[in-house]
Amino acid sequence: LPILKTTDGGQTWSVYWNLIDETRTQLQDITVTADIGPLSSSAVGVYTINGASGVFSYQTPDGVFPAEFDTNKSFSVRNVRIWEKGLDVTSECDVKLSGFYHIGLVPILVTLGGSKLYDGTPFVDGATLTTSVPGIRAEAPISTLSGSDVGVYNVANRGFIGEKVIYVNFTALKLYEGAVDVTLRYAYSLGGSYEVRGAELVPLTVTIGGSKTYDRTATVLRSLPGPTITSVGLVAGDSIISTFGNTSGVNVGNYNEAATILADVKVVRAGVDVTNKYDITKAGSFEITKAHQSKPTLVISPVTVPLGESASLAAAGGESSGAYVYRIASGNGMIVGSLVKPNEAGTVTVQVMRQGDLNYFDSDWSDAASVGAIDPVSVKITATARGEGVTIEKVSEGQYKIILPPQ
Repeated sequence: LPILKTTDGGQTWSVYWNLIDETRTQLQDITVTADIGPLSSSAVGVYTINGASGVFSYQTPDGVFPAEFDTNKSFSVRNVRIWEKGLDVTSECDVKLSGFYHIGLVPILVTLGGSKLYDGTPFVDGATLTTSVPGIRAEAPISTLSGSDVGVYNVANRGFIGEKVIYVNFTALKLYEGAVDVTLRYAYSLGGSYEVRGAELVPLTVTIGGSKTYDRTATVLRSLPGPTITSVGLVAGDSIISTFGNTSGVNVGNYNEAATILADVKVVRAGVDVTNKYDITKAGSFEITKAHQSKPTLVISPVTVPLGESASLAAAGGESSGAYVYRIASGNGMIVGSLVKPNEAGTVTVQVMRQGDLNYFDSDWSDAASVGAIDPVSVKITATARGEGVTIEKVSEGQYKIILPPQ
């Protein structure tokens, strides 16, 4: 309840309150009445509220009266009533008294400002004091905050009980004009606040890279070489721990899905999770590359054919969906579809491979299989005296029968 008496006898009031009735969000059209005085003397100076008034501006939380408090200049404030639109709401308010009564001095407002990043301590760093009078500089001891949480701490005299306050020692406040102490010329009041800001997050870009060979799954870690992680912005001594999600598909391709693949990124410092100190951006992609398929097998049936006839080719194996491709590895022959036909008597060897597809490379050529071609037998009959009249009749390709004359 700061009070100011100027040369024209005017007064100013301020009210701090905490509502008991939570259904009311604020007090409106407030007026204050109180029995003020008498002063302990009539001398020019600064008068503080005395102990008879209850909780007062320089009373410490344990009720001890500070040694620097000037008991020779004091006054009482009694019967304080808080009115809202003419209605007495004092019972709904937790009233605390704070402030001074000045005689014969020039009014000046000293405003505290400043802020710091949250550091878990109540200590003040970077607070400033400015005044409402140009050229007048203020200095005063500023002690600790009433807590360490993020938020705005309003100015209070030392000992003021409040939820979030910053304490300033009024009795030690000094005002300077240049290097000259002009404190005794002014009746000062104090306002303003100090902010504890939420910790600013460290920008961190975590990039997924790497690849694996196709394995019919979307699991990133399933096949080598696997994922790699790089980062930009990581504080020295911190390390990244990540669990991995799956790619959206199983086929070969480049998956630009960092947010999904880097499922859970954590930053650890000396074993402690400090992820909440970072603003993490996920980037990069993961590639699934083609796999090598096994070489197929080849069976030729039959393994021997008369010259001019063909043998069938039967291929199996390989993992792709590609077609089988045959080739003559050695010998003189020709391949038509899935048949091999020797062009001359002898052996022809054949190999097969399976063509690749989206997910597989072409296979290696198979081990060779062979087919032999036999020339039809030539039959020569030498006529003898008893062999006259012998005839030869062809039964089929390569097969003949000899017909002897009657005996």
